[in-house]
Amino acid sequence: MDGQLTNNNSKTVKTYKGAGVALFKKNDNESFVLLGRRRIKPCIDCWSFLGGGKHKNETFTQAALREFEEESGTSLDSSLITKQKEMDFNFPFFKWKTLLIETTQDIALDKSCYSKEFFEVKWVNIKDIKKYKLHIFVKTVVNKYSRGI
Repeated sequence: MDGQLTNNNSKTVKTYKGAGVALFKKNDNESFVLLGRRRIKPCIDCWSFLGGGKHKNETFTQAALREFEEESGTSLDSSLITKQKEMDFNFPFFKWKTLLIETTQDIALDKSCYSKEFFEVKWVNIKDIKKYKLHIFVKTVVNKYSRGI
């Protein structure tokens, strides 16, 4: 995973860099988001987007799309994308980029790909999102999407 050494109060620490895809599906008057219930750290048993660590020689966008493909078993064909936006989260030792992508199509998921990191992955209706234990970024990203991307 990509990272840099940062000096903070005379301590040397590594900055974690990662990226993920917040995939939204719009059908008629309803919107859904693709979420996975995490099997591993961070936030075990929380619902989050598909994503993970950035490799040294890739961009955040490349990392997000690679992680999505690794964890879903499918790549995002540009012909399926109706809208796209990026959101950055920057903390002292953690940098994360989320691609907000909207589609009107169903995306085939391969359970053998996501079962290593997630108990399950499914489309969640945005109106039901409060029923789920969410990863810290999910609520922020879903709110942004609801206001329009």
